[in-house]
Amino acid sequence: MSVITPNRSTFVCRALEAVGLVSLLLLARPAVAHGLVPTGVNGVDTPLVLAVVVALGMLSGVAVIVIRKHASTERCAWVGSRVLGPLLVIIGGLAALSATARRPALAVGGIAAGGAAAVLLVAWAGHNTRTGVTTGAIALHRFLEGVALAALSLVSPSVTVFGVLVLAGHTVLECVVVAGQRARPMAALLAVCGVSGMFVLGAAAGTAGIATIPGSKVVSTAVLGSVLLVFGLSEARPNRPVPDGERTTA
Repeated sequence: MSVITPNRSTFVCRALEAVGLVSLLLLARPAVAHGLVPTGVNGVDTPLVLAVVVALGMLSGVAVIVIRKHASTERCAWVGSRVLGPLLVIIGGLAALSATARRPALAVGGIAAGGAAAVLLVAWAGHNTRTGVTTGAIALHRFLEGVALAALSLVSPSVTVFGVLVLAGHTVLECVVVAGQRARPMAALLAVCGVSGMFVLGAAAGTAGIATIPGSKVVSTAVLGSVLLVFGLSEARPNRPVPDGERTTA
């Protein structure tokens, strides 16, 4: 059983990590719920956008489950600190930044509250609790994305191809995180189905006029973003111990 060591080809590894993180940064920008998905006359119809985004999210989650099932515990720990941690930092950090850009005064309070709660959870809560909170935060964000997509469809019936790519990339990254945090395949699959279902539920609720994006969205986005950011920084610690919830028998 081979274990990846950070001392092997250090320069090449660092270069690949930098390229990967920049690419993820471009794809992980908060999408519909933050007003970054452009619309246009010659674009993709909203129902097809919904289907494509959900399908890609589910496929990416299943791919992570299959890969993880055949990986060793040590390799999973390495991936957790080098991939999942930075992904959470990117997703959470950009969500917090987007909220700050819209309403700085409200966002600062939300970031402070969410960050304080996350620090306490990192210090006192177990791995399973932090994983559940992460999934809940991502699920709520997916619901808001679905509501916003439905609201967007009232303004324009289609989304540009670039907009679809941004939204799909954002969804894929979140599903990768949700699946990658769980060692048990069934638990990971249920989590991916749950966050994908929240996106569909949000779109349905928005289309039916049951749910709208509230004025407090800036605060909720700031809170969720700061929670994911703190969790990501905790996950990205070098040589962190492998929690029981991440142990595999591959």
